[in-house]
Amino acid sequence: MAHHNNQSQNLVIQREPGPRPEEPTGEPESLVGRLNPRDMGNLAQREKAPIRKHKEKAVISFDQQINENLLYNPKTKENRQIYEKILAIVYGLLQEQSQDVIKSVVDEIIAIMKSERENEKRSEVEALLGRITNELYSDIVINCKAITDYNYDQEDAKSQIDLPLNLEEEEKSESSYDEMESSDGNSEDEGQGIHIENDGKWLQKELSKVFSDPLQMERQVLTILNLPSTIECENQLVQLFNHDHFDLIKQLVVDRYKIFYNTMLAQAQTEEQREQVYQQMKQTPEGLKMLGGHTNGKGMEIEQAILTDIEIQQTPKKIIDLETLVFNGFGHFMSNEKCTLPPNSFKQSKKGYEEIHIPSPKQTIATEPFVQIADLPTFAQPAFASFKELNQIQSVVYKTALESNQNLLICAPTGAGKTNIALLTMLQVIGQYYKDGFVDLSKFKIIYIAPMKALVSEMVLSFQDRLKPYKITVAEVTGDTHLTKHQLNSTQVLIATPEKWDILTRKTNQNEFISLVKLMIIDEIHLLHDTRGPVIEALVSRTIRQVEERQEQVRIVGLSATLPNFADVASFIRAEQSGVFYFNNSYRPVPLQQQYIGITEKKAIRRMLLMNEILYEKVAERAGKSQILVFVHSRKETVKTAKAIREMAFAKDELGKFLREESSSKKILEDVKAKEEIRSVDLKELLDTGIAIHHAGLSRSDRDLVESLFEKKHIQVLVSTSTLAWGVNLPAHTVIIKGTQIYSPDQGRWVELSPQDILQMMGRAGRPKYDTQGEGIILTTYQELKYYLSLLNTQLPIESQFISQLTDQLNAEVSIGTVKNLKDAINWLGYTYLYIRMNRNPSLYGASENDKHLIKHRADLCHSAATLLDKHQLVKYDRKTGHLESTVLGRIACNYYVKYPSMAVYNQHLKPNMGMIDLLKVFSLSEEFKFIPIRDEEKVELAKLMMSVPVPIKGSPDDATTKVNVLLQAYVSRLKLEGFALNSDMVYVTQSAGRIMRAIYEICLKKDWAQSALQCLSFSKMIEKRMWGCMTPLRQFKGLPEDLLRRIEKKEGVTWDHLYNMSTQQLGELIRYQNQATSKLIYNYIHKFPKIDIEAFVQPMTRSCLRIDLLLKCDFKWEEKIHGRKEPFHIFILDCDGEKILYHEEFVMKAKNTQQQFTLTVPLYEIMHPIYFIRVISDKWIACEAERPIPFKNLLLPEPFSRCTELLQLNPLSLDALRVPQIENTIAKRLLPNKQFDQIQTQVFSDIYQSDENFFLGSPCYSSKSIIPHLAILNTLTKQKGFKSVYVSPIQRNCENKFNDFVAIFAKPLSLKVAMLTGQVNTDSKLLETSDIIVSTAINWDILSRRWRARKGFKDIRLFIADDLHLLGESGSTLEVVVSRMRMIQPDALFRVVGLSLSVADYREMAEWLGASKVYNFMPTTRPNNVQLIISSFDQSNRPSRIQQMIKSIKTTLSQDELNIIYVSDRKQARLCALEFMITSEFKIPEQEINIKEDQYLQHTLQSGIGFLYECMDSSDEQQVLKLITQNKVKVIVITHKLALNYGLIGQVYVLDNQKYDGLQKRYVDYSIAEMLELVETARQACHILTYAPKKEFYKKFLFEPIPVESQLNHNLSNHLNAEIVAKNIHNTQDCIDWITWSFMYRRLTMNPNYYNLTEITGLAVNNYLSEIIEQTIEELHESKCIAVEEDNELESINSGIIANYYYIHLQTVRNFTEKIQANSKLKDLLFILAEAKEFEVMNIRNGEETLLQRLQVPYQTGANKLNEPNTKALLLLQSYFSRLKLNADLKSDLQILELAIRLSTAMVDVASSNLWLRPAIYCMNLCQMLVQALWKDEDSTLLQLPFFTREMIQELKQQNIEDYADFINMDEDQRNVFLQRFTQEQVELIAQAGNRIPTIEIKQIIADPNVVQGDLFHVQVLLERQDDIYTDFVIAPHYPKPKEEQWWVFCADKRTNRIFGNKKVGFKDQIKVDLRFQAPEAGDYEMTVFAICDSYVGSDQTKSFKLHVNPIIEEEQ
Repeated sequence: MAHHNNQSQNLVIQREPGPRPEEPTGEPESLVGRLNPRDMGNLAQREKAPIRKHKEKAVISFDQQINENLLYNPKTKENRQIYEKILAIVYGLLQEQSQDVIKSVVDEIIAIMKSERENEKRSEVEALLGRITNELYSDIVINCKAITDYNYDQEDAKSQIDLPLNLEEEEKSESSYDEMESSDGNSEDEGQGIHIENDGKWLQKELSKVFSDPLQMERQVLTILNLPSTIECENQLVQLFNHDHFDLIKQLVVDRYKIFYNTMLAQAQTEEQREQVYQQMKQTPEGLKMLGGHTNGKGMEIEQAILTDIEIQQTPKKIIDLETLVFNGFGHFMSNEKCTLPPNSFKQSKKGYEEIHIPSPKQTIATEPFVQIADLPTFAQPAFASFKELNQIQSVVYKTALESNQNLLICAPTGAGKTNIALLTMLQVIGQYYKDGFVDLSKFKIIYIAPMKALVSEMVLSFQDRLKPYKITVAEVTGDTHLTKHQLNSTQVLIATPEKWDILTRKTNQNEFISLVKLMIIDEIHLLHDTRGPVIEALVSRTIRQVEERQEQVRIVGLSATLPNFADVASFIRAEQSGVFYFNNSYRPVPLQQQYIGITEKKAIRRMLLMNEILYEKVAERAGKSQILVFVHSRKETVKTAKAIREMAFAKDELGKFLREESSSKKILEDVKAKEEIRSVDLKELLDTGIAIHHAGLSRSDRDLVESLFEKKHIQVLVSTSTLAWGVNLPAHTVIIKGTQIYSPDQGRWVELSPQDILQMMGRAGRPKYDTQGEGIILTTYQELKYYLSLLNTQLPIESQFISQLTDQLNAEVSIGTVKNLKDAINWLGYTYLYIRMNRNPSLYGASENDKHLIKHRADLCHSAATLLDKHQLVKYDRKTGHLESTVLGRIACNYYVKYPSMAVYNQHLKPNMGMIDLLKVFSLSEEFKFIPIRDEEKVELAKLMMSVPVPIKGSPDDATTKVNVLLQAYVSRLKLEGFALNSDMVYVTQSAGRIMRAIYEICLKKDWAQSALQCLSFSKMIEKRMWGCMTPLRQFKGLPEDLLRRIEKKEGVTWDHLYNMSTQQLGELIRYQNQATSKLIYNYIHKFPKIDIEAFVQPMTRSCLRIDLLLKCDFKWEEKIHGRKEPFHIFILDCDGEKILYHEEFVMKAKNTQQQFTLTVPLYEIMHPIYFIRVISDKWIACEAERPIPFKNLLLPEPFSRCTELLQLNPLSLDALRVPQIENTIAKRLLPNKQFDQIQTQVFSDIYQSDENFFLGSPCYSSKSIIPHLAILNTLTKQKGFKSVYVSPIQRNCENKFNDFVAIFAKPLSLKVAMLTGQVNTDSKLLETSDIIVSTAINWDILSRRWRARKGFKDIRLFIADDLHLLGESGSTLEVVVSRMRMIQPDALFRVVGLSLSVADYREMAEWLGASKVYNFMPTTRPNNVQLIISSFDQSNRPSRIQQMIKSIKTTLSQDELNIIYVSDRKQARLCALEFMITSEFKIPEQEINIKEDQYLQHTLQSGIGFLYECMDSSDEQQVLKLITQNKVKVIVITHKLALNYGLIGQVYVLDNQKYDGLQKRYVDYSIAEMLELVETARQACHILTYAPKKEFYKKFLFEPIPVESQLNHNLSNHLNAEIVAKNIHNTQDCIDWITWSFMYRRLTMNPNYYNLTEITGLAVNNYLSEIIEQTIEELHESKCIAVEEDNELESINSGIIANYYYIHLQTVRNFTEKIQANSKLKDLLFILAEAKEFEVMNIRNGEETLLQRLQVPYQTGANKLNEPNTKALLLLQSYFSRLKLNADLKSDLQILELAIRLSTAMVDVASSNLWLRPAIYCMNLCQMLVQALWKDEDSTLLQLPFFTREMIQELKQQNIEDYADFINMDEDQRNVFLQRFTQEQVELIAQAGNRIPTIEIKQIIADPNVVQGDLFHVQVLLERQDDIYTDFVIAPHYPKPKEEQWWVFCADKRTNRIFGNKKVGFKDQIKVDLRFQAPEAGDYEMTVFAICDSYVGSDQTKSFKLHVNPIIEEEQ
């Protein structure tokens, strides 16, 4: 037993004495003779694939490997538990060591404890573990003794001990080292490294030294070099040179391909000959490799075939197991069979390890001068302010980087200055937008992709500083950072990790940002070989496809370390030969000498101890000679390693090597240690030995101190983590990497360092300007030597790892719409690096050599991936057609970056009513965590954690999913973990937890599972906040003490509502906290916590549909630092059980708009639920929820609707049935092209055309009812000649269309006068009197018909047609009122009423209201043209993202045979949509056929056969588009939805996202059903409706059912009642009730009582309801001073009411005028008062229009916070109109408010006049003039009233003293002619006409009694006479949108007292006598002035004064 113990000890700390047989001596061994030079250059050839086994789980194989090397493995459960306890103890001491080390140490400890050497045990254990406490040692002893199955076989031990330590490894080394060969000649990479040398004259030069005729010999040599056999080539060269010149022969043999191809290329005279050489090069592996340096641009690209559908269908496809094609080891995979080492490399074999030494290469000397910064373009120099010149490689690349736009690949060693090259390419982009010292920052974006978060942060700081002179914003996006949309849009340079940029490019809501990207820089592009390589492949391929599709250049720049197959990478990023720059290691700033130490020890503990010994040996050798940087891979390891070096040096008495006692550094370090406040105890302990540590865990001051001391050479040895490699540029002469293994949580094991880490660390070796060479030493295992040798010596080919993520990446492309079928998928795969490498090495990737373009293999790969996705329900894959369609699961996986197996797991295991326990169980089953293992040493700690976490865990403690569950809960609970690997696992789990939980939430949401969805949403917020829902919400605020929060949480029964209602003092008393400031802080935080108030109004629309009007208000203090600019919320409507989501919508509450309105529809069930619940939940804040129950206890459902009219199958009537031949052709041309009535028109023909009874038609479509008005008018004209017909519709454009039809059909053929009302009372009264057919909007007819008794012509009306009655509920109540008024008039006037509508559900009540006896109402499904409605839903809540998906969907279904009509919401969307369709359009129109004046976007899209139309576009542009449509040249037309029926276009219709922006509600609202039916009307056969998923059911219901119509009269009753009172139609309250009984509302009250807030339907209840609303309305009118209530409830109108009625304005507007207009009001004040009118509140503010409004340069600005208010917009628009600013089409269309503004300003005149205020009245009159002529009254010249005159022209005239039109006419004729030369003759005539029309009037006479008694009625007669003979009915006002009558205000005024008397408004042609009557003012003498002020022209006003004496009242008369 003793012998066993001794041998066990020797295994650890002793080396076997004496030489071993055949043991290497340690002397250097030359590699000369072991190299085959013929194998050089073959690294890029198509090698055979190494035989690969099926991929196995790394965890299993790794554990098996560990266990095989152990002496002890427990055999019983009890011993296993004891063994795990010992593991846990050791794990606690050696946390940051790998599992094999920990188990190996435990193995040794058990062996020691089972030995019989009692006295030595503790010292031996501490030799392994370091010093330990007595308690810990006792635990080890007790547990080791408790092991009962330890039975170590001494014979096995003896045989194992007696074997040489590296015997097995030596055997391996012989076989593997043969693959690592050294070169004894010059490497191909030596010498010039910028491009492979293309010197075609080299051979001729060399031959001229030997032969007299070098040209003849050159031909012979080339023939020999082209021989296929190298041996034959060598033999013939020897014969040719006669054994002389052996060196030349050797050179020719070694470089024969290079020499041959270079010479042939040089001799090629034409491009065809060069192409032949390139083709020949492609046939050989050597030639392919050379293509990295010799290409013609295209030669670097692999030929890519774009496949056709037929090829795809004909290609047989098979399922491939994609897992078998994934490389084992991922980025650690090596496809190179051999590693050729540089010359003079040698190997040394030592006991337990081997060393390979590689000398530093000879540094390349620059042959060209460096580029000076002063020589750069001026704009670029500030970015290099701290530089004098570019370095060598930067100077070479300079011109290509800065002066061209081609793609670049830069391969150069670390530290060679690639960052500056990236900066040059950035400057190239910036220079394009640099002008006059400023950069247009809105035109471009630059993306810099960096692999590491640390590198991202470093680049952000660097570029922020370098680009600061250009005011460019640099920002980062990584997994830890997030940018809002506003921040993203304001950023020009975005530094991102590949994954984050991948996520952004997947989201189509970022398309606006992505479309501005002009440059994408990919740093460390050699990461293609790594596990993250597939993401880079996806990004580049997506970008290149986008470039090809959009034809918008995006420059791609790849930065890389030196690569052997850089030509492949260049082909991948589409870099041409001139853009590829390769710099080998000789271009390193400091040449690097390398040492590779491969430890051959098999047992982990021995490897660890030996590594420490070797490390010390290497450090000690160099100590005192040069500074050493030692890299380790954990923070604790820095301390352990540094102390181990110090202790070994102390033990060997070599501390003096590190820092001499007498050195100045020693004294400096001692002073620093004494004086500086060093926080790290370990650092302080080490510092005075010249050894220091550095890692991110140190304080900032400690790190700065260490960096400073090391830079000044006071510290000799610095042990650091990789922070010094990535974040801080602190080089050292020698870099030692101690160990190459780090823990990888995603693989659940210790793995080798990534290539970028190694390269970055080695990049710190060698100090520029100080060292002639640097030294890099890598300590690793022997098995990894080949990998690191290949990596650092440009021997490791970069392979593609894309297959490992092929399925997920394919799902992403399908989800974002770039891949729609298998053909697209195969073509997409052709853009990847995988395709490049498969072409180079097919067998490595499982492809066939004979597969041309790899079509078959690509098809198999895509087919296999698509099959997997289809199996797991992420896509729908049609195997026959190859069609691919994304599903909800697929889109969720794409958006949240979740792997497809995880989605399958969620879909399988999620249930509707899951609690937290089950939810966490499902979460832990995610594929992302499949490699996370349960380690033996962690089980004890995990068991403790399971007892600590709050949510019980289902599952075994040995199950890996249990560990995931525990770690997630520990993270949320903020528990502290002990183990390093366990902490790493937790970080990995929590990095993915948030997005995975959100993905699970989305799945539950799509399934309408309320409980599970809310649970997921809640837990996702807990993960983000790291707190549980039961904790106080105050934890979400920063700065509150922990003990305070705990006190609050311990207060039982105190809810959040209680806290909310407490005062500051009460809060202080509750928590018993002394600090008053803290209590106040808590109070403030409580009231800053988001809180939403819910107001809900419920109205049943039908028996199965409920309408909910929601008003949500913020009830908290908004602070931008806490809440940002917006807060996201969710609206949920849940059923009574809270199990099903009936409705969900996500919305954003903004700081500038803290309340929002919503109109929702939810289903009602036959078995009615007793209650629904509305819940509003914050997306960010835990416990931020508001709930509002909706009880249905008193809900009265509408009565069932009547059945619709059955459509009879009748033979269609011919147009001849009209029997009016003179108009039949016109009707046929305009309305009935086939000269037949449709079935509906045929069925109703007799009742509309041959009957005089009231008629109602509810038509399924507009076309069927379009001819009904004509039939009714013809019937009236036939039977009652000389009488009038009136057509009324609430829609202006429908009236215009009908007017044009009536003119064409009736005016000319039948000599009838057709008129359309204008809204101007005087004009309309004349039109009514003189016209036969009157067309009017509902509003204009309301204005005219209010005083119907006084209107001539009303008694002659015999037909009244009310069209579009289905809009009663949407167009306000005006239509209902005018129809009700006409029905009241009907008994006296005896006219016929015809009502027309789309199909309505409540048509019986509507027909009864109209008094119709002939009633028809057809189902919507009976449309004559039988249009197919196809409703597609899209679930993206973000609207831009949703629209992009819709556009992609439309592109696949566009018709090739007919016009495609796409309806959008607004002008901006029309343009964007047209531009999107233009990208993929193959149709072209010659540019000369297109003549667009205004819209250049339209000019652009029309060239591709894509047009668009929108409101207020230029009429000539509009006609051009319509012309191209009729010529069938435009195939796709995009139209704003309001213009649907304007053009009569018919085709295949697409409704793109049926939402429009509502400026009042500040959100997008849905199109109404009526609007949708208008769009459907234009479809010939199919109408595709693309809608947001929650709206699909609503449209499915109401587009196929009649529209339910309800009245809105109860919401607008006050204005209408006031009008009737003013008109004397109503005299008392009873008249009000009688009046309301004529309304449609009265008939719907009992049919749908709850809609009108009526709770009963008895007669008494209805009477009480009507009485109540009448009383409320009368009270409102009385308070507004519109009416006076006399005795017996008699109602009399007074001034405000009369003004409101006369000018047709809202009562609230008049009230506001009355209150705010004052005697001293100025023009500015009045303008603001005008803009505050209630009428302007309906003005729409488009999304994002606030920014545009803010830019308007107007005199009177408002606060930025009011820009989203419609009244503010009205104010700014009016000023823009006066200033004649150029507005876009949208704002031009909004100028329709001018007509309304004229009415309002005229009303303001009356309000001011009624108060006898002169100046405000005159200002209001001036305002009217300004509104007509578009100028500022006091600032602009009256000449601006002339057409075509501008302010610049008038300024020119002013210099000639020309002030007005009279001066202009009287100026010198020659001067005037010179001035007019700028105009055309037609323009001059129009100017003259307008100038002559400017009125010139005179107050000819004033007749007044000069004496009057105070208070008497005073008469003044004023005679006005026009001086000119030119008069037209309407004023000439080029900027006013409608015809305007010229009228004049005539009044008397006393200027002295600012009083106005007797104001009248008149119009006249020649002259007029105006009789002014007013009450005489107070006694005294007055100088009265008569004013005549025009309401339309500026500068035409006249005044005339007269004297007035007012006598006092005689006392007797008083």
